[in-house]
Amino acid sequence: SFRKNETGALDVLRYLNKQVGSAYREVPATLGLIEARLSSGATPDQLRAVVDMKVSEWGKDPRMFEYLRPATLFNATKFEQYLGKLPASPIQHESGCDELFTDKLVRQEREDREAKAAKGVKA
Repeated sequence: SFRKNETGALDVLRYLNKQVGSAYREVPATLGLIEARLSSGATPDQLRAVVDMKVSEWGKDPRMFEYLRPATLFNATKFEQYLGKLPASPIQHESGCDELFTDKLVRQEREDREAKAAKGVKA
C-alpha cells in the first residue's frame, strides 16, 4: 500500500540521486526521513530547494560532499535550519504579480478601507 507521502518522497530521493550522482535506495529507512518532512508541512519543492542549496554549498568541498545524504539533509532539526536559510520565493500568479506583492496590495487596500471607515467616509 502506498503511504500518503510516498510518491513525493520517491521524487525527492530520485532528485537527490540525480543532483549528487548517488544511488540511495528507495527503502523505508531513507524514504521515511523524506516522508516525515513532507508530513510536517514541507513541500517537495522545498525539499528539492534544500538539496540544490546544499549541493551548491557543499558539492565542490570534498570534506562536505559526504553530507549530501538523506540522513543529513532530511534530519528533522537540520532540515528546518536549512529551510530557514532559503530565500523567500514568491509564487508567480497568472496575472504576472507575485504573491508577496499581491498580499501587500490586498493588505494596503484593507487598511485604506478601515482608515476611511474610522473617519466615517464611505469606501
